[in-house]
Amino acid sequence: MNGNVDTFNIINNLVYNNQNIGIDMEGNEGVSPNPATDHARNGLVKGNTVWKCHSVYDSSAGGIYVDGGSSIVIEQNECYNNDWGIEIGCETPGDTTLNIKVRNNIVFRNGGGMQIGGYDGPVNTGRVINSEISNNTFFANDTLEQGNGELSLSYSEHCSFYNNIFYSKASSILSSGWNSGNSIGFQFDYNRYFTIHGDSLNSAFSYGTFSYTGFSNYKTGSGFDSHSVFANPSLTDTLTSALNFHILPSSTCINSGMPGWPADTSEHDFYGEPRIVGSHIDIGADEYQNPTGLQVINELQLVKIYPNPSNGAFVVVSSFATYTAMIEVSNIVGEKIYSGRLNPPSVASLSQAAVRAPATTTLDLRNNASGLYLYKAFTETGEPICNGRLLIQK
Repeated sequence: MNGNVDTFNIINNLVYNNQNIGIDMEGNEGVSPNPATDHARNGLVKGNTVWKCHSVYDSSAGGIYVDGGSSIVIEQNECYNNDWGIEIGCETPGDTTLNIKVRNNIVFRNGGGMQIGGYDGPVNTGRVINSEISNNTFFANDTLEQGNGELSLSYSEHCSFYNNIFYSKASSILSSGWNSGNSIGFQFDYNRYFTIHGDSLNSAFSYGTFSYTGFSNYKTGSGFDSHSVFANPSLTDTLTSALNFHILPSSTCINSGMPGWPADTSEHDFYGEPRIVGSHIDIGADEYQNPTGLQVINELQLVKIYPNPSNGAFVVVSSFATYTAMIEVSNIVGEKIYSGRLNPPSVASLSQAAVRAPATTTLDLRNNASGLYLYKAFTETGEPICNGRLLIQK
C-alpha cells in the first residue's frame, strides 16, 4: 500500500511464504504528485497472522512494515518466523513516519522481534516520531542469535514503550540499530523483561552509543524503565509444541501495567477480550480475565491445544476440577464449524478439592479449508474459560 491511501483496513488475513515483506504501508516515494498526500495514513491493521516472510536480498523482511506512513494502528496481529516481526521505519531522507500505534500483538520466533526508526538517519534515511508501542508480547526472537534482540532501536524521536513483555531466548534483549545515537525522547516503563535462562546479570541492552550488561546496570545507566522489572511473566506454555501466550493467574504481570493507562473502548487484548480488568492494565498482549463464577480457574484448569498450526488435527489438553467443559470453533466470519464436549479428566487424588489428571480430546477439523479459526472453551453454564486462534495449514 503506497501513495495517496487514506482510511484503510487490513483485517484478518493470512500472509505467508513471501519473498519479502508481508504487509507493507509506505509513503514519501513520489507515488502521489502531492507530497502532502504521498503516504498511507489513517489505517487499521488488525487480526492478521503473518509468517515465513523472508527477503531474498538482505534477510530484513518484516512481517508487518510501515515506511513513511502516519496515524496507523497495528493491533492483535501474530507475527512469527519472519526476518523481522514488525518494523516501523522511514527510508526516505528528511521524511518522517509518525503517530503509529503498535499494541496487543504477539511477535515470536523471528530473526528480530521489532525494529523502529530510520535505519541510517539522519543523513541517509528519515526518522520515526511520536509513536507508541504498548502491551505487546515479544517472545524468543533473534532466532539466529545475531544480537537483534526483541527490540532494535534506530533513528527515532519521542517514541514510547509501555506495558510490553520482552522475553528473550538469548542474552540480547534490546539492541541498537545504525545511528540510533541521534535519537531523542525515548520513554520506557512498566515493561516486563526476562530471558529463557532467567539470567538478569548477563542480559544485554544497547541504546544509542551505550551498551549495558545486566538489567540493573541498564536501568541505572539509561534512566529508562524505572518501574519495570526482570522476572518471569508466567506465560501458560513456552514449549514449541504447545505455545500459549495467555498469562497464568499467578502472573505478576496482572494489574502491573502503568497506573491510569487511558481507557480506550475500541481496544481489546490480543484474544479479543476486555483490555482493562481489575485495578490496572496487565503487562503484555493478554489481559487476564477473572472468571465471574464461584470457581476460580488456576494453572491446571486451562485449555491447551497443539500442534498449532496443524493440518486440522488438534489435541486439546484440559484439566478442570469440578465442572464439564465445552468447546466451539468458528471461522473468521463467525460461522460455527464445530461444537463438542471436552473429555473429563480422571481423578488423580482426593482432598478438600479434587485434583485431576489432564485429559485429552481429539479435535478433527481436517475437512475444513486452510485458514484462521477461532475457538472458545466454556462451562456448561456458559462461564468463559479461555479462547484463542487455530491455524489450519495444508
